[in-house]
Amino acid sequence: MSRYRTMMKTLAISGLLISATSNGALAWEAETVTERLKQLFAAQGIDLAWTGVSDDGSSITIEDLKATPADENRSVDLGTIVLEDVTEDDKNYQIGEVSLPSYESTSAKGSVSMQDISVSGLMLPKESTDDPLADVILYESANLGGLQISSQDTDVFTLSAIHVEMMPPADDGTLEFTGAADRFTLDIGAVTTQAKSRETLEKLGYSQIEGTVEMAGSWRPSDGRLMLSQNDVTVASAGKLGLTLDLSGYTPEFANALREMQAEMAANPKGDKSAQGMAMLGLMQQLTFNGVVIRFDDDSLTNKLLDHAAERQGVERADVANQVKAMVPMKAASFLGPELTASVTEALSTFLEDPESLEIRAQPESPVPFALLMGAALASPQSLAGQLGLKINANQ
Repeated sequence: MSRYRTMMKTLAISGLLISATSNGALAWEAETVTERLKQLFAAQGIDLAWTGVSDDGSSITIEDLKATPADENRSVDLGTIVLEDVTEDDKNYQIGEVSLPSYESTSAKGSVSMQDISVSGLMLPKESTDDPLADVILYESANLGGLQISSQDTDVFTLSAIHVEMMPPADDGTLEFTGAADRFTLDIGAVTTQAKSRETLEKLGYSQIEGTVEMAGSWRPSDGRLMLSQNDVTVASAGKLGLTLDLSGYTPEFANALREMQAEMAANPKGDKSAQGMAMLGLMQQLTFNGVVIRFDDDSLTNKLLDHAAERQGVERADVANQVKAMVPMKAASFLGPELTASVTEALSTFLEDPESLEIRAQPESPVPFALLMGAALASPQSLAGQLGLKINANQ
């Protein structure tokens, strides 16, 4: 019996020592976590400020949180938020859940409101000099129940059920993400100033539109490889416009430089536009183009436009389509060259006769630095089209 008691005492003491050691090694402090949060948002061009921070051992409360974008003089008042289930390891501060109160901002131009904002699995990387993800805020999922932009008591733009998911970094540091907005609405008539344009939209049935947004892609911070594998905007009774993109060089350093340049241009709107443009072109030369695809899948929009043009001219739909077919070679020949112009004309003719899909694809045989693309665009647009491997397909 004495041996049993001795063993149990030894196990109990060992357990206490292990617990004390592990808690001591990972004993986060609320001020340290929130200051790191502030540093990371500052790196993204957003200044955070608050009136107080407190914790209860597992959660952190930030009182009267305000966020100010670098290019704005006006702060966004986010109120009091709670960082729940806070833990840490050697590399990150981990936050189980963050929920933000509803937000509304009103000005003479209108109002913006957001509801049901939450982030799960938030990770704040600790400071590091050799980790390309050291200044990148990671999370498992982010959700926004609703967003409304209104003007004169009219909802001009709304988004519903927005959600973004992010996968843990792969071995090479690649981040994969997906996202969607289950519904959006846009009152085009409310933002269209010309009466004639509003009338046209009403005839076409598009003064108010609704649809969905879906996206997916990946980003590798070490070399800036950004791949947008899906970015689809679907409009009901019109069609779906999709974009895929593949480029390199979009590193955290590039993103920071771009953000700083945009902030400087916004702060000095009357500055030298030529100098600002040259600076932007110089920055863009850090990027490398790998490919892009723009695709439109028709859902009655094309024939509605042809019918509207035919009604205005007093002709048939086929007559308008033939006019477009005839105009394309004249407009495109000087930019695309004879061979590609013929291909474009054939694809457009196929699409106008039976509108299903139209796809513009630019995929060079090997990656092309933006500097070479800009040089080719200035020297010879025809050579640029060949360098990009430009192709246009219809109904495929």
